[in-house]
Amino acid sequence: MLQPPATAEDRDYDVVLEAGHAGTVRLFARKDRYSHGKSFYRFWRVFRAEPVDKRQANPGEDAREPLG
Repeated sequence: MLQPPATAEDRDYDVVLEAGHAGTVRLFARKDRYSHGKSFYRFWRVFRAEPVDKRQANPGEDAREPLG
């Protein structure tokens, strides 16, 4: 899974997970920030998802590895 966005580097991450009826998918996410008044909040925004063949998925894959 992804680490807390407050401690993550500013770059894209990917994670492979089992998504129920959709099967195994790879999600691509980046850290984003929302501000309201003097406060701001960090969160993950998923910008792409693609199906993954179970033979290609690595369940031990670390989501902290950089893309490309």
